[in-house]
Amino acid sequence: MHFESVKAHDFGPFHERTLDLAPGMNVIYGPNEAGKSSWHAALYVGLCGMRRGKGQPLKDDREFSERHRPWDGTGAWQAGAVVKLADGHRVELRHDLAGKVDCSAQDADLAGRDYTSDVLFDGSPDGSCWLGLNRKSFLSTACIRQADILRVLGDADSLQQDMQRAAATAGTDATAAEALRRLGEYRTTHVGTRRAPTKPLLVTETKATEASAALEEARARHGEYMRHRADLERLERKALDARLQADTVAAALAEAEAASFEDRLKRVRDLDAASPMALLTLRLRVMPSPHK
Repeated sequence: MHFESVKAHDFGPFHERTLDLAPGMNVIYGPNEAGKSSWHAALYVGLCGMRRGKGQPLKDDREFSERHRPWDGTGAWQAGAVVKLADGHRVELRHDLAGKVDCSAQDADLAGRDYTSDVLFDGSPDGSCWLGLNRKSFLSTACIRQADILRVLGDADSLQQDMQRAAATAGTDATAAEALRRLGEYRTTHVGTRRAPTKPLLVTETKATEASAALEEARARHGEYMRHRADLERLERKALDARLQADTVAAALAEAEAASFEDRLKRVRDLDAASPMALLTLRLRVMPSPHK
């Protein structure tokens, strides 16, 4: 069985919101107060619902209600989920968490097919029964909240029995030996050993080793690239300094040459004003010889 979607009709901060889930692993992320814990709770209660019995609600149910009733204070409080069973049937579960009356498990594709009576537990439909669990053991094994991770330390025996029963069959009389046999078969098929080259364990370890080697090579190349980049930047700074020095020298030479020309021009003007013959003599001196 796997989830296709979870629906928060009126739940915590959500109203008529649907979270679609892809096959395989899904990661829900976001900043604080984005609703991650609310979706986690909606996923649980959308499958398992809540106990309907006589008397006052249990302490856990009261705490759950206080945390996840609609924040806007409306009377409605509903959640649900669409799951796909191992036989391929898709079932939509809907839970009226406030009144605990309008609760159902209906075929999502074939109208009229009702699974509600198949998964009743403590007075209301509980989809975890398809896994050989119930809403209490499901919360301890498959939908663990952060605050409850250490709770199993205080009730390990009942948790062990629930896990053995779930691994073996959906019945309550299954043995631990059958559970261990099935776990062994699953491990052989889906995990394997380091001596089985085509099984996931060795294949994954090989890929992890290759990925680690590729990562180290990439880090080495990146380090080399950063060193070359630093060298390039240092050479570019030197080239820029050299260009600035060359421009400064060229400007100084141009300025000196301009000053020389101005001085010569002044002398020529002074000579021209004093004696035209002296200017002619000066011109003859500076003219190149026709024999050279």
